[in-house]
Amino acid sequence: MNLRVPTFVIVVVGVALAIHAEVLDRVVASVNGAPILLSRVDEQARLAALVEGREPPAISAQDRGATLDRMINQILIRQQIVRTGFSATDVGMADRLKEIRTQLNAASDDAWKQVLARYAIDETALKNYLQAQGEELQFIEARFRPSVQVRAQQIEDFYRSEYLPKLQQRGAAELPLSEVRSQIEQILAERQITSLMNTWLQSLRAQNNIHVWVTFSPEPPKQAAQANPASH
Repeated sequence: MNLRVPTFVIVVVGVALAIHAEVLDRVVASVNGAPILLSRVDEQARLAALVEGREPPAISAQDRGATLDRMINQILIRQQIVRTGFSATDVGMADRLKEIRTQLNAASDDAWKQVLARYAIDETALKNYLQAQGEELQFIEARFRPSVQVRAQQIEDFYRSEYLPKLQQRGAAELPLSEVRSQIEQILAERQITSLMNTWLQSLRAQNNIHVWVTFSPEPPKQAAQANPASH
């Protein structure tokens, strides 16, 4: 005997599956029409935790919000890389991967597999993450480094107001400015690059078509979330 499933049942099941899929994964933002999925935000949050050597706790709303903001910036940077035709050199991804494995005490393949499983990350995704990160850093460096100027007075001010006090807090011996001048100059140059990049990204955000449909706000404390019985 042939059993035919009524058409309306197929439709209802299809709608239910679509709703379920939407709950599991959905578009939370878009940049110039490029969608950002919730699953992608979660993956990027886990990748960042692994690279930074943080434990992979349950992803909080704050983690998702920070990751989404970072992803919007990355997409804008990536679009600029394509638009300008910038070509990165070797970003040292293999060396960076080896460094991460060493920091996480995962030199052996078995230990490394356990780390990846703990973070629920595929090694290919991690390699792509490191490659993209390296290319973006090279692009930012090439774009802003030429306009950076660190003056001698800035180095001296930093040495007196920040460098020496930190040495004193740690109880370390003071080092003469002549020995740390190049180190301080690099720190100040990186600060300038970061400042220029942030200003540039704000401009890009204003000029491009960005939509954020989900705001990841921290959950309010239970006491504040509960209604006051006296008010009813």
